[in-house]
Formats: sequence, structure tokens, C-alpha cells
Amino acid sequence: MADSYFLGLDLGGTQMRMAAITPAGVLAGDVLAVPTGPAFTPADLERHTRELAGRIARGMNGHAVAGLGVGAAGVVTDGPLTQAPHLPRIEGTNVAEIVGGAVPDCPVRVENDARCFTLAEARYGAARGAKHACGLALGTGVGCGVMVGGRLHRGASAQAGEVW
Repeated sequence: MADSYFLGLDLGGTQMRMAAITPAGVLAGDVLAVPTGPAFTPADLERHTRELAGRIARGMNGHAVAGLGVGAAGVVTDGPLTQAPHLPRIEGTNVAEIVGGAVPDCPVRVENDARCFTLAEARYGAARGAKHACGLALGTGVGCGVMVGGRLHRGASAQAGEVW
């Protein structure tokens, strides 16, 4: 795994971005993006994920992909994405299944984008070393990630930190 990279996919209300990341959290190339928005469909998600992952893989100099992490705007559970008003045609779909189908044989993990931001800050950024942190993400919408005792806090209904 030391020679493997991870793919990060940010699924937002106006754009979807993807990049390769080293195990140390360092960007391993360009960040690629495509527009999203209200008309963005599950088929668009699958197609663009496949295209972007293929373009990134060509620049990885033979490094394997250890996994793909998706940060998605909305409420993320083990099932369908909910409360994603900026992506109405994606809402109600299982993002992990769609993305996993686009990048076969690659473990996929989906989390709320603000929680991903908070976790990244706790591991590599301004909150490094903190046991408790709160990250406020401003984009197409507003999100908040909460970390308690070094772990992301999701709450009983996966809505902890959601500030809408």
C-alpha cells in the first residue's frame, strides 16, 4: 500500500473534482473537474467518474489505486444520498454503488463533504493533533463536520453538524 495512491472525489453542487493523493496526504497530480448542477444524473456521475479516474491513472506512473474516497454534499448513510438539494437527480441514489461500478475492483467509501474536510484538517492541516474539532465548509451550500475524541461524529441519523 505504500506505493499505492488514493483517489479523492468531491461531489458538489456545481462541480465534481477528482485527484490522486499519496498515503501521506500529498496531492499527486492535477485536480480534474467537471460541472455538476441540478441536471447532473447518476449516469453522468458514473461516466465522469470513469473518465476522470482513467485520466488520473495515466499520470500515476504505475502506482496502484488503494481506494477511492467520495465527499458528497448531503446526508450520507450506508444507503442512498439524501438531503442533497443541489443534486436533485443524484439524491436518493447509492453513490458508493455508482462510483464503485465506474472504478471496478477499487474499495469505495462515501462520506459527507464537510466531514471529509474536517477529517483532512485533523490529519494534515490546522486541526492536526486536536482531539476535538469543528470544520465549517462554505461552498454551494454550508456544511459542518464535528470531530469528538479523534473520531468523526455522525449522530443518530447521520446529520450531526448539518447546518443547512
